Amino acid sequence: MSPRPAGAAKTSAAALLLLAFSIDRPSAWGFVAHRIVAENAVRALPSGMSGFYKSAAERISDASIEPDTILRDREGEQEKRRHYIDLDELSQPPFQVLPLEQDRAREKYGDRRLDEAGHLPWRILSIYDELGESFVRKDWTRAATLSGWLSHYVADAYQPLHSTRNFDGQRSCNEGVHTAFETDMVDRQKAIYRAETSLPATFSAEVIQDPLRFIFSEIIAAFDVADEVLRADSEAVRAVKKEHGDYYTELERRAGPLARRQMNRATATVANLWYSAWVEAGRPELPASAPAPSRRSARPGSGSRSKGGRP
Repeated sequence: MSPRPAGAAKTSAAALLLLAFSIDRPSAWGFVAHRIVAENAVRALPSGMSGFYKSAAERISDASIEPDTILRDREGEQEKRRHYIDLDELSQPPFQVLPLEQDRAREKYGDRRLDEAGHLPWRILSIYDELGESFVRKDWTRAATLSGWLSHYVADAYQPLHSTRNFDGQRSCNEGVHTAFETDMVDRQKAIYRAETSLPATFSAEVIQDPLRFIFSEIIAAFDVADEVLRADSEAVRAVKKEHGDYYTELERRAGPLARRQMNRATATVANLWYSAWVEAGRPELPASAPAPSRRSARPGSGSRSKGGRP
């Protein structure tokens, strides 16, 4: 197998700027990774939730990839922005002056700049609120769909390259690293990733008291390790050139542990947010089995924080 091209020459600052605005942003974790996170989270829920979620596991797994399929096809650029937030487009580490509330961020940066940077944390909060409302209404079909969608966006928050404007290594001669890291590398060893990112039997779901603040802290932590992904790619390419090995074997050796750690953390957060939404809704009794899925296409969430949400 030939190595993934890494970009041989240094480009000028002007060329880098042009590239940054012209390159199409890759999708999120690959379908396999998203399904693994959702399915592993289902198995980690406590009694009171586990029966319903296990019966709805197939629907939740399917819904976990819909933001990259149904919703992107339907909402285009608006949906793409919901899968990332380029922290370094808005502020500088440690991002202490970055407003957490979307309205305040819009006031500070303006619509265009915030739209270019992305909306991921606020999308997570919106779907979280809608999930809680579906529990209150006892809309179990909707709850299963929203659980899958929430899993998707949360997993995106743990993909380090979804937190930086250098999302595909286009600014550092690592072009193509995004898909190589989050899709190709995982898909080649999906059984290992499924097993090694599952939560231990000792895991106990906990309420996340301030979901938005928590998600921002996790995205910042992901940003802090983005350079590790880029460095792993560079080292893998050099190893292939020197030893004529396989690029993905070399990338797995260097970046696989990081990917598994991030997927494991994402799985825990997904389970905790599902649990938190249920507790906040008053712990309604969930049905022992999920209703049969509708043949109608999933409808995108409204994104509103209405009367069922937190104050």
